[in-house]
Amino acid sequence: MSIRYQRGSLRREKRAGGSDVWVWRYRVKGTMRQESYPVAKFRTKTAMWQYLEPSVRVLNNQSAEPVPVAPTLGNVIRKYRELKLSKLAASTRNTQNGQLNIHIEPKWGEKVLTEIQPGDVQDWIETVKLSQVSKGHVMVLLRRLFKLAMLWQMYPVGFNPLSLVEVKGATKRGEEPTILTPTEVTRLIEELGPPHNLMVLATASLGLRVSETLALRWEDFDFKTETVRVQRAYTHQELKETKSAASKATIPVPAALLAALQEARGSQDEGWVFPSPVTSRPYAAGMILEDHIKPAAQKLGFGNVGWHDLRHSFRSWISSKASTTVQKDLMRHAEESTTANIYGRTPVEDMRPVAEMATKGLRAKQPAATR
Repeated sequence: MSIRYQRGSLRREKRAGGSDVWVWRYRVKGTMRQESYPVAKFRTKTAMWQYLEPSVRVLNNQSAEPVPVAPTLGNVIRKYRELKLSKLAASTRNTQNGQLNIHIEPKWGEKVLTEIQPGDVQDWIETVKLSQVSKGHVMVLLRRLFKLAMLWQMYPVGFNPLSLVEVKGATKRGEEPTILTPTEVTRLIEELGPPHNLMVLATASLGLRVSETLALRWEDFDFKTETVRVQRAYTHQELKETKSAASKATIPVPAALLAALQEARGSQDEGWVFPSPVTSRPYAAGMILEDHIKPAAQKLGFGNVGWHDLRHSFRSWISSKASTTVQKDLMRHAEESTTANIYGRTPVEDMRPVAEMATKGLRAKQPAATR
């Protein structure tokens, strides 16, 4: 039996509150359904039919993937979990699952996509009990869900309305990094026992992310050319690719680190540089930080030191000693702007000679001689 084409019916109705709506009625497998849309948004019946056209096509295309005629954000979230979320790194997957489960889905999951208005989202995000940076991350995920809804033909292709939602302070750093001098890092290394002292030396000497330090293998080092190939990361008990293509690079190994590594290596030619004696896999960065690095740093009076502070410190050490291009390559960034705008500042003692040279010749007005 052939399936009869249907468009449904559309008529204007007045609601109790006084605002008019368009009511669209249609059948799905013999069951009558209806949806309503504000007349204030779609002024004419023609405009309303134009908006409904993609939904009408889906309604009549029996060979198409079953997409709800009035998709909710929950429909998008389910598809996102199936097709996208499972392929992300464990840390990102865990973070986004929390954002979806705790914040996004309870509030917006049952809402039809076309009924989610940016003004309502703006009011909501301001009430969410998160830091401004974390609120910004939630909004990034929400905007992505809307973009994917367009890709999956669940929302009309066009302007993403959630791009109108702003989160002030979302890009600000919650806490300034702790910049240590080479002397202070040396004191920290001396305070630690093996292998944690060598982990700190390697991270600070190479400017690595701790996930890259923990993923180092002896085969990555070329002791003849005094270089190391950074090519993987270890985080959340998983091996993965480096953060970006630029992060995968060959960099020089300073002499002090080279000597320490050769002593620790012994006769080993392969295997993890920092294997856990319990799992034979790389160590967990968080546990080492809480149990060893932080207590040692606080004992020395350095404050709240984290792994990434070592990378920030490395950048500050090279800031006045190399061109921006060399700094970018040592930090393994794709763009010089990332190196310049995010990672550290030039130490005051390195800025002073430049400031003195630039202001040479300036003189303060001499006070008038007293009689």
